[in-house]
Amino acid sequence: MAYFISVTASIYGWGRHSYYVDKASRTKALKCLFAVVCFWIPGISFMRTTVAVALMRYNNQKWWTWTLWFVIVLQWIVPIGAAIVLFAGCRPLRSFWEPVPSVKCWDKSHTTKWSKFGIGMSYEHSIRITQSSPPLLSAKP
Repeated sequence: MAYFISVTASIYGWGRHSYYVDKASRTKALKCLFAVVCFWIPGISFMRTTVAVALMRYNNQKWWTWTLWFVIVLQWIVPIGAAIVLFAGCRPLRSFWEPVPSVKCWDKSHTTKWSKFGIGMSYEHSIRITQSSPPLLSAKP
C-alpha cells in the first residue's frame, strides 16, 4: 500500500524541485508522504519483530530469548514515540502538507533530539538483528 501511495506522491511532484511543482500538486504530494510515513513507521517494526521472533526458534537459552524480547520491546517504543512526534508535533495537523499561518509546533530541539535518538536506535536494532542472524542463515531445514 505504501508503495502505491509513494508512486502517487511521485506523480504529484515528489522528487522534483518544489519550484517546478504547482501549489495544488505539492499539497497532494505532501499528503501522500504523510500517509506513507504512517505505513512505514509500524511496517519497519513489524518486519524487525518478525525476524526477532524467527531468531528465537534457533536458540532456547534464556539470555538469547531475553535479548530478543528486549529488542522487540525497544523496537516498538521508538516508533510509538515517532508517531507521537508526528501527530502531536504541530497543530493543526494539516500544517504538514499546506502552509498554515497559525501553526503551533514543538520546539525544534525536542524533535531533533527525538529524531537523533530514533535513528540511532533504528541502526542499533538493525545491527543487533544482523549479528544475531548467523544461526538463521546456517540452520538446516
